[in-house]
Amino acid sequence: MTKEHAALLLSAIAVVLATPASAEASSSAAGFFWSAVVVLGGPALGGLAVCGAMIGWRWMTSRAPWAVRLMASWRWSSRAKVFARADIASILVPLIDCAGFPPGSTIQMVGSDGGYLTGTKKRRLTDAIRKWVREGHRFRYILVAPSEKAVAELERLREQISREDEASSERFEVLQLGGKPAASPTKTPADIELLEKVLCTSHPTLIWSEDGVDKAMWIEGNHPRGEDVSYNNQWVPPPAMGEAVADFPNQTWSDVFATWEGKLAHLSEYMREQAAAQ
Repeated sequence: MTKEHAALLLSAIAVVLATPASAEASSSAAGFFWSAVVVLGGPALGGLAVCGAMIGWRWMTSRAPWAVRLMASWRWSSRAKVFARADIASILVPLIDCAGFPPGSTIQMVGSDGGYLTGTKKRRLTDAIRKWVREGHRFRYILVAPSEKAVAELERLREQISREDEASSERFEVLQLGGKPAASPTKTPADIELLEKVLCTSHPTLIWSEDGVDKAMWIEGNHPRGEDVSYNNQWVPPPAMGEAVADFPNQTWSDVFATWEGKLAHLSEYMREQAAAQ
């Protein structure tokens, strides 16, 4: 190919490239572009929206009692649920209220140092305890390593309840584990020591009606000392007590409840004996 032929070819290519596209071609290209955006970007944007909604809902249900009440009122409120991060003032209190236990029921909470009673949301919890006792429920708080602040808060609450209704204070019991009476050289039983270690970070709350028909349970998988939040929490409402436990298909939640109930009854009796001996 001669230089003249090469120059003519390059000129022809330049002319073709420089020629403006027709309106139809431009419209077709634009349509193709936006179609591609919708087809490819639509699912991505939808996925982001769903993720954002899930994150927002999880944030609300970890902090807003109204969101928990809304969730508990849905059809699937009868199922067991997991809360990755929660505090009982914002989550457990509305769950118990929505469960609808009749007066005379028992609400038994277990804590280590009583961090919930000294945290930023202590007022919400103490108000709930006062309300439950006023409504006729029996409330028991078991502390295995109580802090002075938590004990003082509970004593102040007991005095307030007693001033409102002296009879109602009889339904409010606080049990503390720690320290043997000076006059008693008896060593703490091995089963109590083992249970104490378990309850330092794993805290079950048991709720049952006076006739024992209705039961519910809240288990904190990990509640570090000094924190007012817990992690890996499981809520089992009354309708779900007969369901099989996911990791133990031959065991129901009712079986788990009975196990904890027996252990905590034994622990409570020991703590009452120790308190009486001091």
